[in-house]
Amino acid sequence: MRAPLILATVLFTLAVVSEARPKKAAAKEKCKSGPVDLVFIIDSSRSVRPHEFETMRKFMIDIIHEMDIGAAATRVGVVQYSSQVQNVFSLKTHTRLPGMVKAINEIIPLAQGTMTGLAIRYAMNVAFSAEEGARPDVPHVAVIVTDGRPQDRVAEVAAAARESGIEIYAVGVARADMTSLRAMASPPFEDHVFLVESFDLIHQFGLQFQDKLCGMDLCLDSDRGCEQICESSPGSYHCLCMPGYTLNEDGKTCTPIDLCAEGKHDCEQICNPTTGEFTCSCNPGYTLNKDEKTCTMIDLCAEGKHDCEQICNPTPGEFTCACDKGFTLNEDDKTCTMIDLCAEGKHDCEQICNPTPGEFTCACNKGFTLNEDDKTCTMIDLCAEGKHDCEQICNPTPGEFTCACNKGFTLNEDDKTCTMIDLCAEGKHDCEQICNPTPGEFTCACNKGFTLNEDDKTCTMIDLCAEGKHDCEQICYPTPGEFTCACNFGFTLNEDDKTCTMIDLCAEGKHDCEQICNPTPGEFTCACDKGFTLNEDDKTCTMIDLCAEGKHDCEQICNPTPGEFTCACNKGFTLNEDDKTCTMIDLCAEGKHDCEQICYPTPGEFTCACDFGFTLNEDEKTCTMIDLCAEGKHDCEQICNPTPGEFTCACNKGFTLNEDDKTCTMIDLCAEGKHDCEQICNPTPGEFTCACNKGFTLNEDEKTCTMIDLCAEGKHDCEQICNPTPGEFTCACNKGYNLNKDEKTCTMINYCSFGNHSCQHECVSVLNGYFCRCNEGYTLQEDGKTCIPDNLCNTVEHGCEFQCVSTPGSYFCICPEGQLLQDDGKTCGTCRSAIIDLVLLIDGSKSVRPQNFELVKKFVNQVVDSLDVSVRGTRIGLVQYSSRVRTEFPLNMYQTADEIKTAVMNVQYMEKGTMTGLALKHMVENSFSEAEGARDASRIPRVGLVFTDGRSQDDITEWAKKAKDAGITMYAVGVGKAVEDELREIASDPVDKHFFYSADFTAINQIAENLKLNVCAEESQGEIEVKDPCACESLVEFQQATMAALDQLNQKLSTMTARLEDLENQLLTRK
Repeated sequence: MRAPLILATVLFTLAVVSEARPKKAAAKEKCKSGPVDLVFIIDSSRSVRPHEFETMRKFMIDIIHEMDIGAAATRVGVVQYSSQVQNVFSLKTHTRLPGMVKAINEIIPLAQGTMTGLAIRYAMNVAFSAEEGARPDVPHVAVIVTDGRPQDRVAEVAAAARESGIEIYAVGVARADMTSLRAMASPPFEDHVFLVESFDLIHQFGLQFQDKLCGMDLCLDSDRGCEQICESSPGSYHCLCMPGYTLNEDGKTCTPIDLCAEGKHDCEQICNPTTGEFTCSCNPGYTLNKDEKTCTMIDLCAEGKHDCEQICNPTPGEFTCACDKGFTLNEDDKTCTMIDLCAEGKHDCEQICNPTPGEFTCACNKGFTLNEDDKTCTMIDLCAEGKHDCEQICNPTPGEFTCACNKGFTLNEDDKTCTMIDLCAEGKHDCEQICNPTPGEFTCACNKGFTLNEDDKTCTMIDLCAEGKHDCEQICYPTPGEFTCACNFGFTLNEDDKTCTMIDLCAEGKHDCEQICNPTPGEFTCACDKGFTLNEDDKTCTMIDLCAEGKHDCEQICNPTPGEFTCACNKGFTLNEDDKTCTMIDLCAEGKHDCEQICYPTPGEFTCACDFGFTLNEDEKTCTMIDLCAEGKHDCEQICNPTPGEFTCACNKGFTLNEDDKTCTMIDLCAEGKHDCEQICNPTPGEFTCACNKGFTLNEDEKTCTMIDLCAEGKHDCEQICNPTPGEFTCACNKGYNLNKDEKTCTMINYCSFGNHSCQHECVSVLNGYFCRCNEGYTLQEDGKTCIPDNLCNTVEHGCEFQCVSTPGSYFCICPEGQLLQDDGKTCGTCRSAIIDLVLLIDGSKSVRPQNFELVKKFVNQVVDSLDVSVRGTRIGLVQYSSRVRTEFPLNMYQTADEIKTAVMNVQYMEKGTMTGLALKHMVENSFSEAEGARDASRIPRVGLVFTDGRSQDDITEWAKKAKDAGITMYAVGVGKAVEDELREIASDPVDKHFFYSADFTAINQIAENLKLNVCAEESQGEIEVKDPCACESLVEFQQATMAALDQLNQKLSTMTARLEDLENQLLTRK
């Protein structure tokens, strides 16, 4: 935004404002805007110099001179502010102009800070109150004039003020912050935010403000809150609504006339209201009939617009599918599946279930027949029915049969007849002698003189000897069915061939036995007397010693006798009644001992012992308990309780035994939270006492604490702020002060002592900050740091050929009418060799107004004068636009500058809207066409210039881009409420060389001087840079040329300044 503002400043400076309007007679009619409550909120901070404040006085006086002042007309109040707010006079104070002027001239500036938010709050709560003369039924207007950034918050309080009905104009001068101005002002910002370079230019806003308040058409620049139509009346306005709408009680908003809601319709289903009318429609699934009132259901089933497999049930505009009886609807809600009771097991068929939709029939497997119950099956038995040709056995299967044979028979290859199995012939038997066959089996028999055994297989000879059917005395030798007799060894057969006589060698003395000879037939054996045993020679004898052989059952001692023994016992034992075992003589069991605790018996004696945990005394009889506690053989922390050979641990009062059963932990009521101390709990075993933290004292209840506040007791030596801490204090300082090293006294922060903050002349420290001040004859710049002489034209060698015009902090050169400033920014000359096709688009909307439209036409002619217009030279076309577009004359209509200028002055003002996008489209499609005189663009540059004073009511993006894409070099000139973003979007690159802005129509002649519309063809194509003498580059070049030494010094100081600022920021952060 800076470049347009610089240009605007230059133009305002050139145009002497006092001459901008024609002088009128003293009896000029006063402003008749209707009743208004107007409050000026004036910044009188120290940054506003005395001569600048005088300019503000004149600014206010000039405005009220144009107003119709009176109790029933315009009321005026003035509020000035700096770090505080002062009511100069209220809305009810003066009803006559002289009194107001006198009060304004007597204002003494406050010369402190900049608390703009505080001033707005005062205006909202006090200045515009009924007590101060504000009226509830008239517009409330506040004009804020400031030259700096607010030191408090303004956004919230300004929003509240606007919400309360106050219309706010924000006028920023010089160093004012645009963001803050927009935060304060009412929307739209282009109507309520103004930023000028110096106080010398502030009265330009005054002129526009007077126009706003005094214009006869109050609806021209604002809709006055009317939602649809604002209709002006002399000094007033009222709101109207479009056809089909009715005005609400607030007199501003409109409500559509809703015939539907009022029931004034004949729609069958849905009534759709339009403004003052209605249309009928139908619910979903219905279609509107030709009468456009009644509805018919959309039957998708009947129309065949469905995908149901079986049954379609229509609903409005939709359908649902169903299935025939015995079928069920699938999950896709479209297809059907037969209900298969067989598959679901919902049947009672014995064998086969045949499904039908929702039902079933039963059947039987092959070889079975269905019974009368139609469920169960019976096997077809051909054997039982005699329908077979088996020789022996018929085995039925369902509907068929197989043949078999009786036991002992085998089925022949014909599977019907049988043959007996002859095991005898096949050798499949185990008869010892004779095999007799039967079917599949056999029986055994024996030869003569043999008998069949019980196993029915083997034969045994008939042994008469064995059967005792003989009369042999000793030996019978059998033969099958007969026998012969014989005698045993040692016997001899008698003559009867039956009996025998023994041969006795003992009796005959034919033996060598030591003790006893026992005769046997033909032999003998020796034997011994009782208690002796025959030796290995089978003749002699040895006594049998059962004790030595261990063939006794004596427990302890065995005494042998021949073939026998007797038992005895060792010492200390006695022989039991069984004469074998011994029993120890147990003196312990008999009580024949003197042991105190345990008696261990030994044979005929005893020894004493003690129970666990006791030890045997020296008398080997009595016992003493082993006391591990007394012996110190324990690990109890506090108390040891002895038990025999062991111990248990216990704790003192106030302690509890730990899980290790050895150590003790103090019962800490403090740690367990079983106390009511406010601060410190000191535990004792099972008890506690209360105490307080340092800097606190214990109260009489011995539980709660009170902080020792030395600040409240006055026991401190702080100069400004005492911050108490328990029993102590720390000192602090008020904002803008630093605490001294004594940590008690305070010194105001001298921000200039940290460095001069890049102030070119003087750094002035103030509470909570600093500001830069220039020496006499210098002016502080926007950066708040650098200073320049007030009028550079009078102090430097400017080199301007014709005239030097001074601006704040710079200057520029101008040329006489008919000449152009050259690229060096100093000399003047003409360059009429350029040949271009130029089309000017001028805004003829209602907001321009007739008198300003005349200035626009003069601007066009001034541009024409700078160009070489001819048949072969430059051609010019003119298009005017508002809500529509009109070609005033094409490129090929006029061939001289005079013809064009005459035609321009005859152009009639269109009024109405601002359709800039439509005008750009017309230019691209028509104005630069061959039919309207445009020449070959490859040879003749095409230039378009758009002149507008407001925001476009249509979109400009598409056709602005198409114009530049078509090779047209676009210039954008904005005045007044023109929107910078739109102007920049229209302008060609570089934008700063093709975009111009002025806040007022009276200064547009200077724009024409500076346009230098393609004086050379290269310039029209952007091939040669057109330097703006007001641009920063030109100023830098000038300064380098005239102040080279100072520039070098600034370069050297820049690094040091940045470093100082960095150190300063670090120091402020630490503070």
